[in-house]
Amino acid sequence: KDSGCLYLHLDYNCNFLGRQLLNTVFGEERFLNEITWQRSTTVGSSKAIARRFPTLSDTIYLYVKSKEAYLFNKQYVPPSEEYKARFNNKDENGLFYWNTLASYSQDTFDRLSSEGKVRWTEGAKFPQYKTYLHELKGSVVPDVWSDIDMLNPMSKERQNMDFETQKPERLIKRAIETSSNVGDTVIDFFSGSGTTVCAAHKLGRKWIGVEQGEHFHSRIMKRMKQALAGMAPGIENGNPSSEISEYI
Repeated sequence: KDSGCLYLHLDYNCNFLGRQLLNTVFGEERFLNEITWQRSTTVGSSKAIARRFPTLSDTIYLYVKSKEAYLFNKQYVPPSEEYKARFNNKDENGLFYWNTLASYSQDTFDRLSSEGKVRWTEGAKFPQYKTYLHELKGSVVPDVWSDIDMLNPMSKERQNMDFETQKPERLIKRAIETSSNVGDTVIDFFSGSGTTVCAAHKLGRKWIGVEQGEHFHSRIMKRMKQALAGMAPGIENGNPSSEISEYI
């Protein structure tokens, strides 16, 4: 499918090898992004960092089948409380603050003026316009993801999975929502703890998970039954089925 893509997550031991392999198999012209996932802010023991920088991040490569047809739904990080504090004015439409309109077309200026959203202050070089809090999507997610921590040992998502490299569903959610729409198919060829197929189901995607390890039966099957029944912890489940609960 020309709109399809591939995400590959690796740590520092072999991320460069993964990039070389993807370039060889798919072609370097299909490379789109190198994402740095800052999975922790904890630097570790003094011994571990005595003679090196702390290792706090992994690499995620994003390749697309077609640079002309790939799907990309822009993602946003909600505004911080500090930023929301700027919205200290209020009118009949809600909370707002005056933002500088430094670059604009005449059509934009005319539209904002007709909506009563523009003002000139004395001595100002540029006009100001009302930015409403309820219209704010947040900041565009860049190629450094520092707002999603790895799972701590006590996280409910772990469910006694005992799987060291289990990823948080929020991380997979971002990738799935960026590169697919509801009803699309998500495939994970190395399912591990089942996070990808679990998140895909909750987000209303079709899914295929491949895993040859014993934990397919002992961990993934149990987790997916809970996800199907809407009982699995993690991101919100928008696709539960009450019919499966009797088999859990």
